[in-house]
Amino acid sequence: AESTSMWNDGVFVDDVREMYDGRDRSRPYFSYNLTYRNHGPYDPDHTEDKEYIKNTGFSDYSYNVLNNYLSGIAGTSAEMESFVQSFEDEEEPVVIIMFGDHMPWMGDNNRVLTELGINFDTGTEDGFYNYYSTMYFIWANEPAKEVLGNAFLGEGEPMSPCFLMPKLFGMCSWKGNELIKASQELSKELPVINTGSGLYRENGQITAQLSEKAETELSDYLIMQYRLMRESVK
Repeated sequence: AESTSMWNDGVFVDDVREMYDGRDRSRPYFSYNLTYRNHGPYDPDHTEDKEYIKNTGFSDYSYNVLNNYLSGIAGTSAEMESFVQSFEDEEEPVVIIMFGDHMPWMGDNNRVLTELGINFDTGTEDGFYNYYSTMYFIWANEPAKEVLGNAFLGEGEPMSPCFLMPKLFGMCSWKGNELIKASQELSKELPVINTGSGLYRENGQITAQLSEKAETELSDYLIMQYRLMRESVK
């Protein structure tokens, strides 16, 4: 594994900004961009020169993994902060969504999490959220807040990534197509759908056993998805 300091998101965000600046200004602009600058594994055999976390008794393995991970987090955070700030004075309305697609690799067999005493037993609610949750962030510049009539303030509720776009449409008071509307309705009933574990969030609780109503709504939604997918490839 290579030192995380060798990777830099500066080129990535510069390209994203360049694509935005060169967009077709006669129509709305959407851009989905992904960076894996700080993707694991994080070298357990040596660490960055800068100390991002105090070694309060960790094993060398766990300390190196944690410090290398946090080094990458620090670098990416600085680049993303600069990227967002570059749109503050933009005259056009801009909305930015950022989210992580999964929690970081923390050693073989979750060795680092075990040493930290973090519950990652997905059979428990705390463990489920610890293991599967990542943060998401929705930001809008002042022109966007004004034209959309939304301050974009507050803390968002837990939701699956598939509901981020419907969430944005709701915040922007956009109607969207039938799939967006169906997603918005389903997210009220099942805001979290984790097919890997077979767990869902219904009525504020994590459960593997859905109510009959939720089962029906989820089935109808998946059928709609399938039909739309089939139509799109014809």
